[in-house]
Amino acid sequence: MSPGVDRPAPVLIEVAATVEVPFEVARARLAEHHEAIVAGALGAAPKGADSPLAGRVGPFGPAGPGAQPVLAEVLGSQDLGDRVVLGLRWRPARAPGVLPSLEAEVVLASLGVASSELRLCGAYHPPGGSLGRSLDRLGLHRVGERTLRAVVRAMARGIQAMDPPVAQQPLVPCP
Repeated sequence: MSPGVDRPAPVLIEVAATVEVPFEVARARLAEHHEAIVAGALGAAPKGADSPLAGRVGPFGPAGPGAQPVLAEVLGSQDLGDRVVLGLRWRPARAPGVLPSLEAEVVLASLGVASSELRLCGAYHPPGGSLGRSLDRLGLHRVGERTLRAVVRAMARGIQAMDPPVAQQPLVPCP
């Protein structure tokens, strides 16, 4: 980009999924396993120290048609009492001028006694300058929404599928 030329405003995007476990349980699982939950949602291999998660994203999940490789970073989590906020960033592993990068926050909050909500609020710059922005407005943004919805739903399933904490496991009487 040339000096003095403004970069267009990012496209804001928000998607959510219900997590069918109480907030306190989901909070504990996300706090302890946030990187594994994101890795599972991206179909990512375990990462080494100081290296990004190498995963895939697409409108039909990481193994679905059209999934593209990304390098993702989990930027830590903050427990704010009534919600947990997780930073997430990814960039295309190849074709950076063709696919957008994402900067987002994933927020876990209570939906009542038995469930929680996982909401991703993020921003991306459509690649390809003004032509890319026009294509995004004409319909490509739907691919982005479906992709992020697939990621958030996979994260919700990952939280739900974890074993319950020891305190919540049923007691088994001794013989």
